[in-house]
Amino acid sequence: MKRLNISMAFILCVFTQCTKAQNINYLTENQCSNITINSVKWDDIDKTEGNLYKMQKLMKMPFKKSIETEPNNIIYLDNKDNGLLFHFEGDGGRFQLFGFIIEKRGVTFTILDKTVQIGDYISRLGNIKTKMFDGIKEVCFSVYDNNITIYFNNDKITKIEYETYY
Repeated sequence: MKRLNISMAFILCVFTQCTKAQNINYLTENQCSNITINSVKWDDIDKTEGNLYKMQKLMKMPFKKSIETEPNNIIYLDNKDNGLLFHFEGDGGRFQLFGFIIEKRGVTFTILDKTVQIGDYISRLGNIKTKMFDGIKEVCFSVYDNNITIYFNNDKITKIEYETYY
C-alpha cells in the first residue's frame, strides 16, 4: 500500500510538472538580457551584486538592506514605498540576483519589448500563454531555467516575481 501511495504521488508530480510546462512562455538568451526594471537592464542589476550604494544609484531610489547568513549568504534590498524587493545570494564569493518582487504601481517592468506595471491589463503583454494555478491566474516566463511569474486578477497585473530554483 505504501509503495502504491509513493507511486501515485510520483505520477501526480510528473503530470503536474508536465501540465505546468505546457503553459510557460520560454525566452531566448537575448530576450532575457533585454528584461528591465525601471529601464535598468537585468544584467546591470545583477552586476551590482547587491551592493546598496550601487543599487540606489542605478535604480535612482533608496533601499533598506538586510542580511541573512543561514542557510546561505543573502542580501535583501527593499523599498517598501515603491513595492520593490531584490534578493541576492552568494557563497562567500560573488553575489547573484536570485529574485525580485514588484508589488506596487510605479515600478516598470519590460519583457519581450513590452513595458507593464502593477494595475495594467495583462493584455498589454500581447499573445502569451496564461494559466490558472491553485485558483490564481498567472503568466510564467522561463528565464535562465528559472521563472518570472506575473500574477493577475480581473485581467489586471497584481504582482511580478522572479525566483531562482535550487
